[in-house]
Amino acid sequence: MQGPRERLPLLRTEPDLIVLDRSSDPARPAYRRRWLVLAILGITLVAAALDAALVSEVMLAGALAMVVARALTLDEAYQAIEWKTVFLVAGCCRWAWP
Repeated sequence: MQGPRERLPLLRTEPDLIVLDRSSDPARPAYRRRWLVLAILGITLVAAALDAALVSEVMLAGALAMVVARALTLDEAYQAIEWKTVFLVAGCCRWAWP
């Protein structure tokens, strides 16, 4: 492929394309908030273990806390969702309810 270098970040987001040029790779992000992230993760896991009925709400709150702490962007969170699993669970729940 041939084109302007400014378009490389856009090409890197394409899941069906592998960009082999490493000259413009973004630098590894600084992990200044690592203790905050670990604290959020720990609190989320403990809260989920204490009340199994509220696991989905607790995990959602943990994910939102990560976004608020700017440890995760909304785009990263959206890309991390496995939509096949969401629809599988939603389909199973639909048949379980009258």
